[in-house]
Amino acid sequence: MSKRRACFSILLAATLIATVPVMKILRAQTASAKVASVPGFNSDLCHPPSTDRPWMDRTQTPECRALEAMAQMSWQDKVAFRGSSGKLGLAAPPGQDGPNGIAGGWNGPPQPRQKQVTAFPNVITVAATWDRDLARRFGEAVGEEFAGKGMASCTGPTINLLRTWHWGRSAETFGEDPYLMGEMVVPEITGMQSRKVIAVEKHFAGNNQENTRVDVYPDNAGIDERITQKALNEIYLPNFKKAVEKGHNGAIMCAYNQINGEFACNSPSLLGRLREWGFDGFIEPDAFFAQRSVYAAARAGVDRVSSLEELDSLIQSDKLPASTLDLIVFHTMVPYFRLGIYDAPPTGAPDADVSTPAHIELSKQIASAGAVLLKNTGSVLPIGSRVKTLAVIGDDAGENAQVMETGSAHVFVGKLSPPLEGIRERAGNAVKVVYARGTLGIGPLPAIPANVLKPASGSGDGLSGVYYKNAYWDGEPAITRVDAAIDFPNPPGPDFGGSAPQPGAARGGRGGRGGRGGGGAPRAAWSARWTATLTPP
Repeated sequence: MSKRRACFSILLAATLIATVPVMKILRAQTASAKVASVPGFNSDLCHPPSTDRPWMDRTQTPECRALEAMAQMSWQDKVAFRGSSGKLGLAAPPGQDGPNGIAGGWNGPPQPRQKQVTAFPNVITVAATWDRDLARRFGEAVGEEFAGKGMASCTGPTINLLRTWHWGRSAETFGEDPYLMGEMVVPEITGMQSRKVIAVEKHFAGNNQENTRVDVYPDNAGIDERITQKALNEIYLPNFKKAVEKGHNGAIMCAYNQINGEFACNSPSLLGRLREWGFDGFIEPDAFFAQRSVYAAARAGVDRVSSLEELDSLIQSDKLPASTLDLIVFHTMVPYFRLGIYDAPPTGAPDADVSTPAHIELSKQIASAGAVLLKNTGSVLPIGSRVKTLAVIGDDAGENAQVMETGSAHVFVGKLSPPLEGIRERAGNAVKVVYARGTLGIGPLPAIPANVLKPASGSGDGLSGVYYKNAYWDGEPAITRVDAAIDFPNPPGPDFGGSAPQPGAARGGRGGRGGRGGGGAPRAAWSARWTATLTPP
C-alpha cells in the first residue's frame, strides 16, 4: 500500500469512528420526535423533547405524552396493550370495585387485598351529609386505601339515580336528586384522583334497577329503558356530565341495560355524548353481558373490549377502521399520564393494613353527619336523666347487623360494632338496655316445610313443579313432578345441561364476572313454575 493510500485509509477510519456516536444521537432524536396521530386530536400541538423517552417528560400534556409513547409501539404492541408496557416503562396497576371502599368478601373468603380495609358508611350516607368537604375527604381516604393496596383504579362511585326504593343498590349511590348527586360526586372524584387512583363512574346510563337488567341466558336482552330526550338530559345524565366536566374522572363504565331499544355499551350516540363533554379517559363495559360483541362495543366507543385480538381480526378484515385500536390505546393512556400514575405508580402491597385511625374517625364523622332524624315526638331526644330503660328492637341492631349491601359494593368488615353494642356502651350503668330481635331480618329465610304445602296436582306434600327446557316457560313441559321445597342448587335433570344457571350469572348479577369483560355464560337455560296451597301452622 502506498503512503498516500495508507494515510487515506487511516483518515477514513478515523472519520467513521468519530461519526458513529453522532449518528446514534441523531437516530435517538429522530425516534423521540415521532408523534402518533388519532382522530380528533391535533398532533401538531405536540413538541416532544429530544430524549430517549420523551413521553416521560412531565412538562407536556397527557395527550402528547400518549401520542409520543404510541409512536414507539408496533401494531402488535398495541394489540397486546392492556395499560402496561415494559418496553415503554409504563405500569398500570390493577383496580377493584369500591363505591363504599375496597370491595370483596361477599362471594367467598376475602383475599389479602380485600382485608384490613375501612368499611366506610354507604355512599347514601355521604349524600345525606350535604357536605362537599366530607365528600372530598371520603374520596381522598378511599383513594389512599386503594393506593395503599397497590391499586390504581376504583370501579366507583356509582352515580345512578335512586328512582325506586325497590332498587337493591340504593345504598351505594347518592339518592334521587341529580343536582345533589353531581355536587357530591365531583369532590369525591377530585379527592380520590388526587391520590392517583382513577375513578370509574358507573353505570352509564339508566341502570336504575337490578331486576331484568340483563335478563337470562341465552338472549340476555335485558330491560329496555324508554326515556325521553328531555328526561335523559334533565334527570339521568346531568350527574355524569358534571363528573366529566368538573370531576374529570378518568374512566366510565357503560351499563347492561338498553335505552330506547339500544344497548348502552353498543350505542354510538350515548357513548358519543361523553366525548362531546370532553371525556378523555377509557370506557369499559359492565362485565360479560354488557359488551354484547367486540364489534358492536368497539364501534360504539368502548375501549376495554374483552378481546383486542378479536378487534385486530375485525380491523384486518376491514370491518372496523385501524384508528379504532389507536383510539383505544390513546384513551387508556391519557388518564394514567394525567393523574401521574405512570410517573409514580402506587407502591402499596395487597396484604397492607390500610385502615388508619384517621379513616376510622372520618367514617364516624360521615355516619354522624349523615344521620337524619325524621321525627322527635314529645322531644324525647336527646335522652335525659328521666330515662331509666331503653328498648332496642330489630334484627339489624344486634349481631346480625347488615353493614353493606352484597355484591360489588360490599366491603369486608374485620370488626363489627353493631348499634346495640354502641348503645350499651354509651348508656353505661345508668340506663338498662333490653334487646329483642323482632324479625328474622333480611337474610335468607328458611324454606317452607313440605308438610304445610299441598301440591295442585299429584299426591303427598309439597309443590307441583312444571319444568321447561327454555327460559320462558314455553312449549310442552319437560318434567312434571312434586317437589318438597323450592330449595335446590342443580338442574332438575341430567338432560337440562351440565350446570345450573347460578343466581348471579343467569340474571346478570356480579357473580362469575372474572374481571371486566370476563366471565362466561351459564351452560343451561331453563324455567319452572311451582303451585301449591299453603296452610300456615
